[in-house]
Amino acid sequence: MKAIRRILGAASILIALLTASCNNDYGIFKNVQEEKQQVGTTVFQEVPVMSAFRCGGYYYAAIATLQRSVVGQDSWSKVAIGNPPSTSYVLSSAVCSGPTGTIYALVQTGTEPNITVKVYSSTDGNTWTALTGLPTQTYNSSTVNVFDALFITSKGDLYAENHNYDLNPTDPSTPGASVYTLYYYKPSSSSFVQVKGGDGGFSPSPTSDYDKSIRGVVSDANGKYWFASEDSLYGGGTDPAGADAVNSLSSFYPGFASIIPNATTIWAISCTGGTLTGSPGRFVYISTKNGNIYRNDGTENNPTSIPLWQVFEVPSSTAPLTTLIVGTDAVGITAASGYFEGTWNNLSNGGSNVSFDIAGGEAIYSTTVQNFPVLSFYYDSSGYTDPATNLTFHPLFVCIVPGYSSTTYHGLYQSIWNGSSWSGWSAQ
Repeated sequence: MKAIRRILGAASILIALLTASCNNDYGIFKNVQEEKQQVGTTVFQEVPVMSAFRCGGYYYAAIATLQRSVVGQDSWSKVAIGNPPSTSYVLSSAVCSGPTGTIYALVQTGTEPNITVKVYSSTDGNTWTALTGLPTQTYNSSTVNVFDALFITSKGDLYAENHNYDLNPTDPSTPGASVYTLYYYKPSSSSFVQVKGGDGGFSPSPTSDYDKSIRGVVSDANGKYWFASEDSLYGGGTDPAGADAVNSLSSFYPGFASIIPNATTIWAISCTGGTLTGSPGRFVYISTKNGNIYRNDGTENNPTSIPLWQVFEVPSSTAPLTTLIVGTDAVGITAASGYFEGTWNNLSNGGSNVSFDIAGGEAIYSTTVQNFPVLSFYYDSSGYTDPATNLTFHPLFVCIVPGYSSTTYHGLYQSIWNGSSWSGWSAQ
């Protein structure tokens, strides 16, 4: 009898499994059937991607070099930068002022201690012009004073972070104290001018400590500028060089002035919303090291306890027809966790709410993005027409730090919005 029961039990299990395998909603089978084989280019295998954007008929992605692909083709190649253009450079940062605007690339050429740092601009990715009026850039055996990051606002204003520190040649693992300053590129004078708040803050002075990195600059719906470092927030003015900006830690959010310097570090500043159907409006967001997000309407969210990057907005098939997304970061021994998405009052991890999941299914999310830092997003609101379906496709790129554990992980993934749903993440 025991043998017969075992046989009957095994048969019952087999029937149950066969039945389940025909049901796409059943646990593991659903995950397996929804999974996509990731066959992206080797360019992004185990390679961190800092940013992605569109300029003209190309998508661009920033790694140690600038890569580009014809829109809709997913075929990437290295961009030559310089005058004359060359592929012998190290890319520190790249941004673009709108989908048909100007690309700005911060590059280093040469080797230590003879490194040259320049900012180049291009409107087509082929012809590049070096911007003039940079402060003196030095990199020698003892001192570094260079631009190391670029920022751009939705209005197309270009900014650069300057980093000044001593190399400490006797002990390279402990460089000297850092001083970070922010510069605005002033087109009328073709020069970079140092950003200073109206009360003299945000830039180094004998009585201030500026060893905190710049976290970003945005322009809001009212045309006012906001400048953020790890422990400072200046804003409220209309001058892109910050002459009329004032210390806003006290006014941005109730109790903000006491929160930020002591227990929280500003991790990112962003301005999004008000551009898609159903969007509640355009707001400035401050994301922090301990997982809080503060909005300039006096509201707050705390979806996690790990660092969060910029808040971003994309379409959704569910009410209110928009989704907010925000990437996580790793710090110290604390691991990242992909990104959070949803509405302002209901943000959840990207694989946990399939009803409006950009990944199109938790299986795809968990095997592509979930365990890694997400540095930035880019959504192509213009899109392109797919010849096979005649639909307008709008890619969303996610830029991540994929680690070095497996070549199946990539630094750049794409999910496509077809007007009603998302395709799910696929490697580039």
